[in-house]
Amino acid sequence: RHFKKKCIVFFRSKAAAHQMKIIFGLMGLRAAELHGNLSQEGRLQALEQFRDGHVDYLMATDLAARGLDVKGVETVINYTMPNQFPQYLHRVGRTARAGRTGRAITLIGETDRKMLKLAVKHSSKDHIKQRVVPNETLNKYRAKVDDLAPQVKSIVDEEREEKMFKDADMQMTKASNLLNHKTEIQSRPRRTWFQTEKDRNEAKKASKNEYLNKNKKRTKE
Repeated sequence: RHFKKKCIVFFRSKAAAHQMKIIFGLMGLRAAELHGNLSQEGRLQALEQFRDGHVDYLMATDLAARGLDVKGVETVINYTMPNQFPQYLHRVGRTARAGRTGRAITLIGETDRKMLKLAVKHSSKDHIKQRVVPNETLNKYRAKVDDLAPQVKSIVDEEREEKMFKDADMQMTKASNLLNHKTEIQSRPRRTWFQTEKDRNEAKKASKNEYLNKNKKRTKE
């Protein structure tokens, strides 16, 4: 209700980030996801969508907290508190960059109090605000999410089935290539690590010459 654009939402697990991206989509909210289950191409595409304003929310794991300079982030939401405080700092550091303003929102449960104390200790007290979310609000949105549960499960099952078919197709293509091009594959020179066969022979020759020169020098002495 309050943060409707340029918002990164952090989760502890890739599965939670993906599931919430599906829920946002079903509720008409434009969201992308960024985590380790995506290919490099998928990650770059998600970042471009977020940077260009094609999506308003980026569902991310700590993969997005380190080493990524995403400009214009207005809000960071910690859906779950990270396990370590440095991760928290990296997360909230995605907003209010280059002199701009920004907000960091963290949802806290009973098990997060130790991390909360560290966050408060390292923050300016006049910038910290606390709010208890009313049970009526929680129940309202829990009901909405529960109603979407069958659709979420159906989408996840379809994605899993599609991945299985894709993996099976890749294996079949690989096996077919091995059968059709068996002779060509077997005739290829074996790969060597770092050095070609020519480089290795030259290195051996140089080593042998060095050894002979040393022995020749000792004989003269």
